[in-house]
Amino acid sequence: AALAARATAAGATLVTDRIVRAICHACTDLRCRIDRDEGRADAVVLAAEAGLTNLYPGLADTITVVREQAVLLDGGTLTGPLRATFGWVAARPWDGGTFVTGARFASPHLEIGELDDATTTAPVQQRLEAFARRHIPGVGAVRARWSWLTAHGCDGLPIVGPSPDDPRVVLC
Repeated sequence: AALAARATAAGATLVTDRIVRAICHACTDLRCRIDRDEGRADAVVLAAEAGLTNLYPGLADTITVVREQAVLLDGGTLTGPLRATFGWVAARPWDGGTFVTGARFASPHLEIGELDDATTTAPVQQRLEAFARRHIPGVGAVRARWSWLTAHGCDGLPIVGPSPDDPRVVLC
């Protein structure tokens, strides 16, 4: 937020919460298509996410798509966030219940390479629920289950810096 405020104060126009569909690196001036609009940009900052390899196929060996899953249970006594099992499960209070995510270890392939963000799987969901029932007193009925796709670096380190194709495009 502080960086965005400084950029705006310096005269930058920020476009946020939009999906970049294409970037023209061959253009003399950096051009990008956001949804149906195309325009010129001095710089583009892209967050690493599951669709980033569509813009940069060369990053396919660097970015791995992973499906994460979660369950929201009624109740629970957590007063703050919790990470357990060497970081493989996380929980936190949320909307009067307990949000539990992780347990990718219950999948034989750790959910790596999954592209369906609308599916939850029984082995992962059962592990999440079992963890909550064993370690968090007061959890009740399952309120919701969901999944989403994330982008992981191949070495577990953040991807930050100029893109290999164009220093005007910054990855983070």
